[in-house]
Amino acid sequence: MNTMQRANLILKDLKNFTAFLGNLWGGFAVFSIIFPFVNNLVRIIPLRLAKDNGVLLWFTPELFTAIATLISLSIILAIYRSRNGFILQANLDRLHNLSWKSFGLGVTLLLVYLTFYFFLRSNITLEIQAQTPDSRRLLVEAVLLFLYSGSFAMITRGFALLATGEYLSR
Repeated sequence: MNTMQRANLILKDLKNFTAFLGNLWGGFAVFSIIFPFVNNLVRIIPLRLAKDNGVLLWFTPELFTAIATLISLSIILAIYRSRNGFILQANLDRLHNLSWKSFGLGVTLLLVYLTFYFFLRSNITLEIQAQTPDSRRLLVEAVLLFLYSGSFAMITRGFALLATGEYLSR
């Protein structure tokens, strides 16, 4: 395959990818990737360091944002890559069912994150006030990171599956 054929193939894939994200659900999927960055600015979902009246000692909000964004972007790319498998597998009802399950799991993870975050914040110990990290806190913050990233990943997956259904129905 020569360079011109590769360039044409890349342009065709890019055109298909923009068509994949070019519907309402694809727009929401893209927004769910960007939302962690927006959250750092407007702070809708609490994510603060202990010194800023939050709970984080080991990890930073920027780490949470970066990981949530990378996972969400990876999910969109993985669903786009396997879009032909959805044609073989099933109908749109199955995609809609999977997307609702993803939304439900994403919202559940977010609610568990918020509950866990506010529980930790309301039970601030002397260790946190003294700003001395403990290895147990590392595990707690890893759970928070999993819940935060998982919620965005599942919501992104739900939107990407709906975008896939819209894309395949054309």
